[in-house]
Amino acid sequence: MTKMIQRLQFDITKPYITEPLEVETFAKACSDSHPSVLNRLYYISNGKKELVPAFELSNHPTYIAKALISMQCAYAGEARSQASVVKDMKRYLKLTPKYTIRCRIHTINSAKEIFTFKHETSSQAQVYEVIVQLEEHITKEYLT
Repeated sequence: MTKMIQRLQFDITKPYITEPLEVETFAKACSDSHPSVLNRLYYISNGKKELVPAFELSNHPTYIAKALISMQCAYAGEARSQASVVKDMKRYLKLTPKYTIRCRIHTINSAKEIFTFKHETSSQAQVYEVIVQLEEHITKEYLT
């Protein structure tokens, strides 16, 4: 049985919401929804995922590990113009791109947490660097 970290493909290269919602969708969401629902609709219509898996530990008899990246996008262009007419969207329009990397290792049998990691950054390059460092750390400390 091979113990290994499986890197998953992820894309964090465009942390901006630029495409507006369709007029009907926008009107319906503004009249019926909480601003968080409207924000989520922008993410969906722009093909953005708020939570992106980076890697996981597979085939290990003792541990389960997973690293996730949460991506906070900023509004720009037509989407920003459209969203700015909704008073309650102001807090979302103030956001800047940010990435939060989280990693957790726990035991399979008892779910006892043995390693946790959290790091926030606005740098895409740093996200990739931290993911590689995490993989190396986990391999060295838990797989050898």
